[in-house]
Amino acid sequence: MPSNSALVSDVCAQALRAFYNAPQRDHPAHYRADLAAVFALAAAGVVQPLIDRIFELAEASAAHTRMNEGHHTGKIVLRIEG
Repeated sequence: MPSNSALVSDVCAQALRAFYNAPQRDHPAHYRADLAAVFALAAAGVVQPLIDRIFELAEASAAHTRMNEGHHTGKIVLRIEG
């Protein structure tokens, strides 16, 4: 099982990759250099999202409740084993 930091790095890299590879019309060329720089930082582990809490899949209801309460600082992560 990957560590939390490996999980966070992987999720961050996947999100940035999806954003970076979006169609050109959605992300003009002048943003591509900035996105490439952020992607490189994320891939190197320099930039990581702020995680409030990691919930297991069985705790999805509690994760949703925490999100709706609005008291969290950072991202709420739902860990899916597989």
